[in-house]
Amino acid sequence: MNNVKTISWNGENAALRFQDSTIVSNVFVRSADDSLMIWGTNDTVTNATVWQNYNGGVVNLGWLNNAYGTGVVVDGLWVVKTDWTQPANPSWDSTSQVGPPSPLAYQNNGVFVSLMVPGTIYGQTMSNPPVFRNTFVEDPHKCFSA
Repeated sequence: MNNVKTISWNGENAALRFQDSTIVSNVFVRSADDSLMIWGTNDTVTNATVWQNYNGGVVNLGWLNNAYGTGVVVDGLWVVKTDWTQPANPSWDSTSQVGPPSPLAYQNNGVFVSLMVPGTIYGQTMSNPPVFRNTFVEDPHKCFSA
């Protein structure tokens, strides 16, 4: 996939979901949910620009237990804007909470995120681990407290 632009603004409008051996270059994504879902193996992303709306991760590295990260390369990621408003205080034990709302709501707001089940390891094949380089965040997010 080369030179693709995708724009959405409604909640839960995930953008690009990659399966095995997907090659993506020169893309622009504005998404209101996960923008680049790298759930396959041997995926390559080069020169991606992302404007992340209020929900989801810029790069989502997995959901449940189905993403392995073997041979993944992300080289040249430019995050121009992040519009997250929640969570104000991220929770590391949100899965033990009872909903509604969903205990996972807004827990994957970040540049590199994953909501895989505990015990699952992204990039576990050390002979061909994932590589993330040349990432630039132009608009660091301000809602999280230190």
